[in-house]
Amino acid sequence: MIRLTSTTIRASSAAKFQRHLEPKRSFKRYVSEFVMSTTFAASTAASSEQNQSALAPMSQMRGFDQGPLVWIDLEMTGLNARSDEIMEIAVLITDGNLELLDDGIQYVVKVDKEKLDNMDEWCTRQHGSTGLTQACLDSPHTLPFVEDAALEYIRRYIPEKRAGVLAGNSVHVDRMFLAERMPRLLDHLHYRALDDIRGSIKGELLAFASMNSRDVLRFFYRTPELQWYRDHIFVRPDGIAPNTYSSEQT
Repeated sequence: MIRLTSTTIRASSAAKFQRHLEPKRSFKRYVSEFVMSTTFAASTAASSEQNQSALAPMSQMRGFDQGPLVWIDLEMTGLNARSDEIMEIAVLITDGNLELLDDGIQYVVKVDKEKLDNMDEWCTRQHGSTGLTQACLDSPHTLPFVEDAALEYIRRYIPEKRAGVLAGNSVHVDRMFLAERMPRLLDHLHYRALDDIRGSIKGELLAFASMNSRDVLRFFYRTPELQWYRDHIFVRPDGIAPNTYSSEQT
């Protein structure tokens, strides 16, 4: 079992299923299962020429044969997708090698004060301490604007509809909010999803910290688990890892 080293993540991401936890305190999470609901074994193979750089120019489009994953992390006013609001969204895109294509995007969404005042105790305390609540009051970006911007960003790399696979930490919760609040964005993605954590991760204690959604995504992207998945799960049927095969083998 891969173990996480001590580091920091934002409490609100874990709190999607750990709402009883106190903010800014250590907590244990146990690995229950890595769930991959789609098969990438053959589709993630690409030539060595395509893998020379982890960063792709914005003009370079990505097809499903390159296994694009759209990593999304949301912060919300609560967990009820029908009544609560999206406060923040971050998006990162990786190719079939789990290589980041660029630094991603992040937007804080304008939320009415009444909605923010009606958050539960945990959200009020957590989002208030991180500054997200005030950022939502000050943000000029409406939800429709943010959905358009995020969808435009995804289409730059993945113009083909249903080619990008939604991925993230407990992303099934984010998916519910996308379905209610950003349906056009979700409709552009594949119906399957890659959810890296169902429940919790067994390993070191993790300390809470004030990180924005994009920092949370980048933290999770760099954990030993994803490196292990890259080396052992995202491989060709002949056992060759994506970063080791040659162009003659494709």
